[in-house]
Amino acid sequence: MATATRCNGLRRDGQPCGSVVVLPSGYCLAHNPVPPAAPGRGDATTAATPVAAVVPAAAPVPLQPVFVSLVETYHEFCAGRIDAETADVRGRLGLALASLHARLHAAPGS
Repeated sequence: MATATRCNGLRRDGQPCGSVVVLPSGYCLAHNPVPPAAPGRGDATTAATPVAAVVPAAAPVPLQPVFVSLVETYHEFCAGRIDAETADVRGRLGLALASLHARLHAAPGS
């Protein structure tokens, strides 16, 4: 089994982040030193990169649309198009879906 790449960032307590959702920069969304520009804005590099390109190869296929939605939510929040409460609700829904997926696949007979 391949070892997952982990975020190079550090948590507030100084421990390694540990997130396996890593962008090409080597960091997760929270630790990325250069936040991506909103889709269609920013320099030619960020504008030309489709959001789906940041989905990790190890992401289960049923969760890939959820991950894309979370990245789009992050872009929308950074651009000021949605408020923190909306972004938080979307993030919590994404976490709930990922948790449910993990439970279903950990169940006997899956």
